[in-house]
Amino acid sequence: MNKKTNQYMKTAFVLTFFSLMIFTFSAVSQTTIIINDPPKTELSDANKLSILPTIKDTSKVHVDFKYSIESKQFPTTFEVKSIKPATIGKETINKLYNTYIKVGFANYMMPYAQINYNSNRSKTVQYGVNLLHNSSRGKIKINDIKTFAGFCDNEASLFGKKILKKSVITGDFGFMHKTRYFYAHPDTTNNNYGLIPTEKDDMDFQTFLGLNGGAGWKSILMDSGKLNYNIRLNYNFLQDHNKYNEHDIVYTGDFNKFYNNELIGLNTKLRLIDRNTGVDSLLNAYLTLNPWIGFQGDKWKINMGLNVMAKMNETDNAKFHFYPNVSMQYDLAEKFLTPYVIIKGELLPQTYSALSSENPFINPNTGMTDMNNTINVMGGLKGSLSPRISYDFNVNYLETENMYFYVNSDGSALDDSLGIWPTYYFSNNRFNLVTDTAMIFKVNGALMFAKSEKLNICLKGMYNYFTLQNLEQPWQIPQYLITLETRYNIQDKILVNFDVNNIGPYYYKLPTFDQWDITSGKEKPHYDINLGFEYRYTKILSAFLQFNNLTAKKYQRWHGYQTYGFQVMFGLTYSL
Repeated sequence: MNKKTNQYMKTAFVLTFFSLMIFTFSAVSQTTIIINDPPKTELSDANKLSILPTIKDTSKVHVDFKYSIESKQFPTTFEVKSIKPATIGKETINKLYNTYIKVGFANYMMPYAQINYNSNRSKTVQYGVNLLHNSSRGKIKINDIKTFAGFCDNEASLFGKKILKKSVITGDFGFMHKTRYFYAHPDTTNNNYGLIPTEKDDMDFQTFLGLNGGAGWKSILMDSGKLNYNIRLNYNFLQDHNKYNEHDIVYTGDFNKFYNNELIGLNTKLRLIDRNTGVDSLLNAYLTLNPWIGFQGDKWKINMGLNVMAKMNETDNAKFHFYPNVSMQYDLAEKFLTPYVIIKGELLPQTYSALSSENPFINPNTGMTDMNNTINVMGGLKGSLSPRISYDFNVNYLETENMYFYVNSDGSALDDSLGIWPTYYFSNNRFNLVTDTAMIFKVNGALMFAKSEKLNICLKGMYNYFTLQNLEQPWQIPQYLITLETRYNIQDKILVNFDVNNIGPYYYKLPTFDQWDITSGKEKPHYDINLGFEYRYTKILSAFLQFNNLTAKKYQRWHGYQTYGFQVMFGLTYSL
């Protein structure tokens, strides 16, 4: 379409538009309108016209884009570099100090000294020496009477170990010298006669001289098909102030070996006790054979055996005793809950060494008989609540013959060959043994929490219930014992220990001088709370402060023998 044609079209459109307008006005002027209805005031809807005209274009334009990418390879290079082999740095080994020295001093005129020496690291030889001194010259008040209550302990021991290719040879030797003073006077009426001494030089005392040594040979084979063995020979000698003595020789040999999936073993023991305490001077021999077999699965373990024990001496024929020896456990929940059962029995020889170590105020002339544990059944639960918390709870039922108890001496076993009664006859400050057939029910429990090396807490408890055949009460045995031990390490600089001991009540029995009668009583329960601090100035030097019996409770562990009150000890430690 050219420009001229376009001009003609525009002119025609204008002429047509004006012709239509003239025709419309002419038609309106010739029309007659008659209105019969009254006028209405309502306005009709307005229809607005668009101000701007719109044009609908039906033609469409399609745009088609075409593109292409021209690829071009860019040259690259890659150089292979060799990787250096990984190296392990030198292992850091903490320095070992051969010698540890600890010295301190406490009220009640109490010095303390401890020296430990150990060899350095070695794959073949280990040895060491331990020395200890602890004594007191203090006085305490008993029934408002100020009395000397000192003691003296000296100990020394050395040990060694030779590590071979398939076994280990061990050896040890020890020396002990202890002194105890008979300062107790539980019956205050006796002192009316002026017979109870209160000064050290006037007081009866007891000394114990002990020597012990042993040697052992044990296999360390990793092959389960080989014979495993553990052989040991021990010797213990004890002599007191009155020259009463005791020789105790013990041989033990334990052997086991795997046959298929079962572990078969034999434990042997031979014990010779030669005691010269006035009332007992016989040589007694005890032989024990314990064959057993063990079965084990992924979650369970069972050991079944038999204890055969025989007692022999110069006057009596051999007496044989047979006891079961069975233990079972089953892991219910990945070591979270493990129930176990132990059933056993044994014949326990009583020795002057063991009894005097438990109660140093024992009368050596008292009779000592063997305890016969006819049946001992224990059942419980153990496991770990978390990697830091573990527990062990059990109940124990024991039937025993010749269960021993301590009672204050009534003088019946004392030597009055000098024509006078010894002082301790009136003060009741020695202890005799009485025995009875007993049925004992015990409840034991332990809960341990260990948070690395920073915090360690251990809570233990024990409860006793006795049923006796002849005696009125289980003399001198506490009804329960609860112990809390806490260790806290602060930045490896300050070490704190906090211990609480709750010892339950016990019954005691003693003779009365005036009435020649037997009286009994009950000791109340008591607490013993201890708190200690150690400040490490350097790795080799530290200072410590220890508080014992914070409540200052002067309780009596053995009736008449009152303990010290509040005690504080301070000192230094040094490592070489």
